[in-house]
Amino acid sequence: MDIAIDQATITKALARAVGATDPKGTMPILSHVLLKAEGGGLTITATDLFKALTMRVPCAVKTPGSMAIPAKDLLERVKAMPRAPITLAQKDSTLTLKAAGSARKFTVRGLPGEDFPPVAKLPDDTGEIIPVIRLKALMDGSAHAVSTDQTRAHLNSMLFEFDSDIARTAGTDGHRLALSTGAIKTREPFKMLIPESALKEVRKLCDEALAEGSGDATVNLCIEHNLAFWRFASFTFSCKTVEAQFPPYSQVIPKEGNKATVNRS
Repeated sequence: MDIAIDQATITKALARAVGATDPKGTMPILSHVLLKAEGGGLTITATDLFKALTMRVPCAVKTPGSMAIPAKDLLERVKAMPRAPITLAQKDSTLTLKAAGSARKFTVRGLPGEDFPPVAKLPDDTGEIIPVIRLKALMDGSAHAVSTDQTRAHLNSMLFEFDSDIARTAGTDGHRLALSTGAIKTREPFKMLIPESALKEVRKLCDEALAEGSGDATVNLCIEHNLAFWRFASFTFSCKTVEAQFPPYSQVIPKEGNKATVNRS
């Protein structure tokens, strides 16, 4: 592999990919990112076997190839390069980084790209197109109530429910409950339970998508077996859904009783 790429472009992509790695796991390769150069771009993939992030960035490919590199080490070295086009050249198990017009050079040892675990791909022409700004508002309205106790998977997750015209998110830690609703149209009703660890990444990626595409950004949301795919304009995030029963929140909320509507401020 031998490519030339803009320093700011690869820095932003690697900073995004680090969140999907597993630096403390028993499998060293899960702390790596897979770099695959082909065609006119570089595909960067990161996974901890429960969630995965894939993105493609433009670059000049001199020699195609693939290699798995420690994510944090690579990010630190790329950040230290001057803001100019840089080259990434692979020789055996070593990747050399060099900036154009500068003597600064770094080397990083990696693993063969073939050893990187495969990542599921989002089926084409499937899923629901949802405005990112509305989805983010739904998640923000319920996220604070999601339990942080990882031993209780059904509470350490957020429930997403999509009907034909209404979407809901719900979170609870067993003591408090937050329910958020919004008008989002979908072709078919579906629901899913997303773990908190993946939820944090989705909310962060929504913020980045909004920053890139302003309020018009959309996400293609698709459920395939026990996997949820979130395809944004320039990257795709996937995570395993929780196979558990979320508490029946509708039975907790009183249908009748005294209510008061007040001005928030």
